[in-house]
Amino acid sequence: MLINHQQSFLLGAFRAALDAANPSVILQDGLSKVFKEPLVGRVLVLGAGKAAASMAKALELYAASHW
Repeated sequence: MLINHQQSFLLGAFRAALDAANPSVILQDGLSKVFKEPLVGRVLVLGAGKAAASMAKALELYAASHW
């Protein structure tokens, strides 16, 4: 396969990889499978690592619209 515009191809591939790893996108589907019923009471979110804050934010957004 010959790629005429290497820079635009590589930027597109990079953006696709970022979107595929975006917690606000990928966690929506997983959370809907795990939490089939709305939770009652408090929820404690414990995380560690580089993506912990963005994953907690994705859970917070999911909870606000589903619980």
